[in-house]
Amino acid sequence: MLDQHAQPDEPSPTPDGKETATLRRWKLSTWIGLCSAIASIAFAVISYVLYRLLLSGTIPFVAANVHAVNRLTLISKIAVPTLAVLGAVAVFRGFRQTVAALKREIKETEHGKWFPVVLRNRKPVQVLLALNILTSSYFALEANASVYIFNNNVEHHCQWGTGEPARCTYRITVSPESTVDFNWKGFSQPPGATFKPLSGSISPGETSKEIMIVNPFICPMVFIFRDEEQNLEIRSRFDSPCRR
Repeated sequence: MLDQHAQPDEPSPTPDGKETATLRRWKLSTWIGLCSAIASIAFAVISYVLYRLLLSGTIPFVAANVHAVNRLTLISKIAVPTLAVLGAVAVFRGFRQTVAALKREIKETEHGKWFPVVLRNRKPVQVLLALNILTSSYFALEANASVYIFNNNVEHHCQWGTGEPARCTYRITVSPESTVDFNWKGFSQPPGATFKPLSGSISPGETSKEIMIVNPFICPMVFIFRDEEQNLEIRSRFDSPCRR
C-alpha cells in the first residue's frame, strides 16, 4: 500500500544549481583578474595617447601639463605591469580552483554542454594574459617620462687682443616656464678653453652667476654648456675674430 504522505524524491542537483555553488568563487576571482588586466591596458593607452597629444601640441605644451603627463607616465610604469600580473594570477587561480571543484562534483563528459565554455577553452585566455604581461613589462621599461620644457636665454661678451687669449663672460637664464633644472658642465670644440666655474646648476626663473671662459685664441671655437644627465645642451659659437 502506498503511503500517501510519502514525499516525492528530491530532484538530483541540476547544472544550474551546481553553477551557483561552484562557480561563484571562480566568477569573483576571474572578474577581478579580467578587470585588472583591462585596467593595465587602459593605463598604458591613456598614458601613450596623452604623451603623443602633448608632443603634437594638441594639449598645450605648458609646465602644468608637462608635469601632469610625466606624473601619469611614472605611475603607469608601475601600475601597468602590476595590474597585468595581478590580473593573470587571479584568472589562473580561478581557472585552477574551479576546474578542480567541477571535476570533484560532476563529470565533464556527462555535463559537457553545461561545463563553462570559458573553462573548456581557457588556453586562449591564458595566452592573451601572458601576452598582456609581456607587453606591460615592455611598456614599463620603454615608457618615456622625461617630457620637459627648457627655454633659455644666453648673454655674453667677448674681448680679445693681438697675441692675447680671448676672454668671454656668459650669463645663462632659464625661463620660469621651464620644467627642469639645468645642471651644466663646460666644454669646448676643439678642446682648449677653460671655464670658471667649470660647472653649475640653474633652476627655472634663475640666472647664473658670471661664467668666465678663456680661449687661447683658437678661432672658430664652440663653447658648450651640457647637462649630460638630461641630455640638454647650450652651444655658443666664438668666431668674431675669424670674420674680420
